[in-house]
Amino acid sequence: IRALLEKASDGQAILVLVPTVHLAAQHQHNIDRCLSLPQGVMRASGEVRPIDRTLSYWSNGTVVVSTAELVANDLARGCFPLERFCLICFDEAEVALRNPRSQLGHAYTRVGQAAVAAGIERLGVAPAVEKTLYRPPLRRLGFPVTAAHDPSRLPTQGEICQQLGLHDVEVIGDSELEGYLPPKVVKLVEVPTMTDLSPAISWIEAQLDQ
Repeated sequence: IRALLEKASDGQAILVLVPTVHLAAQHQHNIDRCLSLPQGVMRASGEVRPIDRTLSYWSNGTVVVSTAELVANDLARGCFPLERFCLICFDEAEVALRNPRSQLGHAYTRVGQAAVAAGIERLGVAPAVEKTLYRPPLRRLGFPVTAAHDPSRLPTQGEICQQLGLHDVEVIGDSELEGYLPPKVVKLVEVPTMTDLSPAISWIEAQLDQ
């Protein structure tokens, strides 16, 4: 994200999509802490009117975190300036496979297909022809929760790529993440149980020992 922001044209932004409001707040905090942007990381809210979201978040934020449903709805209303963004990140990308029977599909799919169309439109304008109309490519990046190194997951990965318009799958192992993730600390805490639960606990332990 930092590298793209340094290369981005003036006024361009990065959009991070998440499936839930809780994850939006969590990602806003973590990205803001890592990047320390002067403007900070914005989190779009569904409690704000669409026109106010356009003015406050979509048109002014450098890095904006939002639920996919919010963005998909504003795209349908015609008040989401997709041309402002140079990168869209889909966190928990496999949620794009939900609602397979819905004509609209999941919000991730709707945003992904709109991004594909916008990317094709940008590629059709060559910088040498008309520099004032040229915009850098709209990149898309998906982060699935499922293990990418598991061969049984490969069909699912293909479906995810199809829904979001992704082209390549890169497997990142634990060794490549060293230095980026804090070490895991496991602490066992014994919680005293109520006396009347003792027979049930004894029965469960006996079943486990068999």
